[in-house]
Amino acid sequence: LLEEAEHERLLEKWLNDGLTPDEEHQLPPELLARARAHIHNLVGDGIRDRDAGRVSDGPRAMARIRHGLQARIKSA
Repeated sequence: LLEEAEHERLLEKWLNDGLTPDEEHQLPPELLARARAHIHNLVGDGIRDRDAGRVSDGPRAMARIRHGLQARIKSA
């Protein structure tokens, strides 16, 4: 469990700040490869969504969320 927690900590650090070479060597190569592939897939999904027009800008998305919440409050 301690090793798993350390791997999780290092993966979070990798995403946020990057790793030193020593830290990178503490991660099993297959775990780091799976993490990189997962991030690569997420980025690819985002690019495909953008290209297909399935995205909205922040202010419009927040307005849509706010409207939905207000409708729920009124119907409750």
